[in-house]
Amino acid sequence: MIKILFSKFIVIVLISIINIGGCDIDFGGTGSDNNGDADISTTEEVQGTIIDVIPSRDSGVENIEVTITNKNNFTFSTTTNSSGSFSIDANIDGSPDIEFKDPEDNDTSLGKAILNVFPGVEMDLGNITLDNDGITFEEEIEVDFIGNLIEIDCDDNSGNIEVEIEGEDEDIEVLIQINNSTDIETDEGDDADCDDFFIGHELEIEGELLVGNSVDADRIIIQ
Repeated sequence: MIKILFSKFIVIVLISIINIGGCDIDFGGTGSDNNGDADISTTEEVQGTIIDVIPSRDSGVENIEVTITNKNNFTFSTTTNSSGSFSIDANIDGSPDIEFKDPEDNDTSLGKAILNVFPGVEMDLGNITLDNDGITFEEEIEVDFIGNLIEIDCDDNSGNIEVEIEGEDEDIEVLIQINNSTDIETDEGDDADCDDFFIGHELEIEGELLVGNSVDADRIIIQ
């Protein structure tokens, strides 16, 4: 469980989703800068489900506004459905703010945090509780992204590798932790292990986001 105090407001969201352990939804969302200019291209996706709001509101977890503001001060918004689920697909890599507001109570803020979003990532924030103490992420945050292999320090199915993700402004290096439960395979579905890695390989990585730019890998596909 990751607890975020609203007074501190910072959570390093270690952000997929999307197709890993969450709802497969897409409500879209609108985006504009502070002058109301046109949308910008979409490259990353953040999804989650609000399961409880404390104190409770008349509409429960439905119709909560979710807004993400990117590094260029563009904002992208959507609202939760009757199940509390939301999805925003936008150009939001970097350390964007995510905020939850109640449009039925003069847009009162229900919580705010900072995410850690890799270029091209699909991120599942999982189940979320909003209360007077801030935001609680009830589950590990799951990510799905593609990177180029730049360093290998593992044997069989144990150790670490490092990948580089190409971004619009800068390249991001991410440390990938591998253990005996990590499923490594080729894009044709054949079993593989660390001995099959070569510098320059393009890898699709699914796993849980850890502190900083690091991921505990559940599955790695060699492209």
